[in-house]
Amino acid sequence: MIHVPPSPINITGNPTTDWAILIVGSVIVLYCLMAIRLARDAVRQAIRLSIGGFLVGLAYYVAHGKVVGNTLQGDGLLFGLLALVFVPRRKRSRYIPADVKRAVIARDFRGREHEYDSKRHHIDHKWPHSKGGGNTSDNLRVLTKEKNLKKGAKKPGVGDMFFR
Repeated sequence: MIHVPPSPINITGNPTTDWAILIVGSVIVLYCLMAIRLARDAVRQAIRLSIGGFLVGLAYYVAHGKVVGNTLQGDGLLFGLLALVFVPRRKRSRYIPADVKRAVIARDFRGREHEYDSKRHHIDHKWPHSKGGGNTSDNLRVLTKEKNLKKGAKKPGVGDMFFR
C-alpha cells in the first residue's frame, strides 16, 4: 500500500482526493493568472472604464438621489451599476510595433537552421487578440502559416499556455 501524506487542505477527508483537488485547482488558478497576464491590456482597459463608469454613476446618484430619513434613494445607483456593464469600449489596435516583431522572431528562431520567412510564417497571439490578448512579446510567437490559420481565435489549452 502506498502511503499518501496528509493534504494541506481537508475537503473530502480522503488524502488522495484532497491532493488531486489541490493540484487541479492550482493548475486552474495558474491558467487564469497566465490568461490575465497575456490579456493585461484588455483587462486594464476594462477596469479603467468600469471604475470611471461607476464613479460617474455614483456622482449622479449623490447629485440626484432623494434623501428619505437617513438614506439616499434614487435612480443614480441603478445608473452607476448599468454604467459598469454598458460603458463603451475603445477599439484596441491590432498594430504590432516593429521592435516587438523583431524581438519575437529573434527569440523564436534562435539556434534554428532556417530563417523567418513572412510567406511561410505568421506572428501569432497565444491569447487571441479578439479575446483580449495583448501585443506584447510574451503573448506573441512565430507559427507556420498553416498552424496559425488552423488555430484561428481559439484560446490556448493548458499545454499551449505553459509548454509552448
